[in-house]
Amino acid sequence: MSRILISFVFAGIFFSSLGQYDLSALEDSLIQNANEVIVFDSTLFSVKDINESKLVRKYKVIILKDPLNQGKDLYLHQDQFKNVEFVNVTVRSLNGSVREKLKLKDFNDVSLKGYSMASDSRLLYRNIIENDLPYEIEVDYEVTYSGSMFYPKWQPQDEDVAVISAAFTVESELPNSFRFKSFNVDPEVVEEGKKVHWQVTNLKPYKTEYYTYDDEYYGPVVYTAPNQFQMDFIEGNMDSWTSFGDWISRLNAGKDDLDSAVLNEIQSLIPGDASEHEKVKIVYDYLQERTRYVSIQLGIGGWQPFSSNFVHTNGYGDCKALSFYTKSLLERVGVDSYYTLINAGKNASDTKKDFPMSKFNHAILTVPMANDTVWLECTSQTNPFGYMGSFTSDRNALLIKEQGSEIIRTKKYAPAESKKVSKYQIKLNPDGIVAIELNRVYTGLMIEENRFDDFSVADDQDQIDWFVDRSDWSSMNLEDIKFEPPTNEIVPEGKLSATFQLNNAVKKAGKRLFVPLRGFLNSDDLIVDRSTKQYPFEIGYGKTYLDSLIFEVPVGYHLESNYRDMNMKGEYGSLDFSVIKDGEKVIMVRKLVINAGLHDPSKYADFQGFVSDVKKTEVRQLVFVNKT
Repeated sequence: MSRILISFVFAGIFFSSLGQYDLSALEDSLIQNANEVIVFDSTLFSVKDINESKLVRKYKVIILKDPLNQGKDLYLHQDQFKNVEFVNVTVRSLNGSVREKLKLKDFNDVSLKGYSMASDSRLLYRNIIENDLPYEIEVDYEVTYSGSMFYPKWQPQDEDVAVISAAFTVESELPNSFRFKSFNVDPEVVEEGKKVHWQVTNLKPYKTEYYTYDDEYYGPVVYTAPNQFQMDFIEGNMDSWTSFGDWISRLNAGKDDLDSAVLNEIQSLIPGDASEHEKVKIVYDYLQERTRYVSIQLGIGGWQPFSSNFVHTNGYGDCKALSFYTKSLLERVGVDSYYTLINAGKNASDTKKDFPMSKFNHAILTVPMANDTVWLECTSQTNPFGYMGSFTSDRNALLIKEQGSEIIRTKKYAPAESKKVSKYQIKLNPDGIVAIELNRVYTGLMIEENRFDDFSVADDQDQIDWFVDRSDWSSMNLEDIKFEPPTNEIVPEGKLSATFQLNNAVKKAGKRLFVPLRGFLNSDDLIVDRSTKQYPFEIGYGKTYLDSLIFEVPVGYHLESNYRDMNMKGEYGSLDFSVIKDGEKVIMVRKLVINAGLHDPSKYADFQGFVSDVKKTEVRQLVFVNKT
């Protein structure tokens, strides 16, 4: 028996023979901020053949605190290619007395169909709630795999969890069958190309931090992936992105089966003098008008699209099928495009260029053109043409070709493209009542702010509720509001106009009117805490706020004092603030630009200072005094 296996067996015997664990023996610094302590956790992933592998895991965790009173969730997934063979769970008091024993039959077994039209994915879960804390849970289970495209990711620590000991081993009976990429833990290569081991001890709990999203910043993470793999008896190679793309291309082969009637129909929509850009837009409009999205996750269908003729006939498909259908339509009008895999989501971890693995969750379409590249989100009936949004913009994606598939970078929206421009016409009354006309324009990513894009097409009452609920004023009397949904462009533009009255937003004291700026200026998504940073922090998306407040003041009232301008510019963005007198009017303008970027934790204090200066402009108030 190898030294690695001996250490695992020893740990299991040691803790099991005690039947309890002495928390007082642990350093306070290890557990003082922990909700849970993993006493031991051992995972072994063994590969027998290209289509046969197994994962065996055993761990013991002590539940110290349950701040949300939600208990501990235990869950496993299974599908056509993955089967849970057994689960054994024992819940004990720390003195060793058994409170509960569970087996596989005691777990809830639910379909993950959700919004899918068809799915074979299932979730096995069990919630354990104990009122008498602390207590321990010991779990061991085995999962067998009949497909080999997905190898496990090892992440032994979550937020608020301390780890005494955890180990992960990958072994294979096939030579050079797997690869790995490690963060914050060194691999021990036991046998080159066949067996690798990782182990960690005495990990203190961590807290997730603002602007730090990737798991590998916080603690040990190991990604593993096969070289040769097989899914549903279709073999492929994943040692490069090109070879993996070749496999996807083979899956898609033969799916372009639109008949001549479709060709005639789509060509009839295209004017003879249409540009390439116009052709793509007409096809995209056609797609949105006649199809809808459904999810298909059955077997290889999780990776292989339905045929284009199926989508055309039935009017629906998943992201793969709709993207491939759109590609087929574009080919009929002489436009080349490329099926593209991507990891979608606002804060999704980016695809690693140097480590091919199967972690994509979405498909889109890439359309290179003479002056620019357009990316099409084919699952939405309302998405503006070419708009990617925070869902798929500025990240790596795998562009699929018959030969030469490659990693590309999707569009990054500059701060000048993602703007919220607000113009307030404000009429002050001597009694402190304020009449306001607001005109606002959202562009680029800012159409997503507070879901403006969704509510711009909502019912009237929902629009009213949305606007009132998102204001900082408690006494709003809304007189009129109008929405213009985002335009159908790569950088869309939506508009909002409103007239309303505020009854107590302005405080009157003697001859003075105090006007707080907080209700007009806000950057609520720009947040910092007061702690220091341990990990790199990233501002994911650049944006611009431009606010203009034009005050019409009562006769006899004047701005009481001059306000000093603020002008700052740095790597995080820029801030310009000014208050000027223009005849009988007073105009306040603030322009805030936030730059996207990844920063070293040592710079967090500078970023805190930048945010603090921004917030100072929002807590200011203008004071008008009656000098008559």
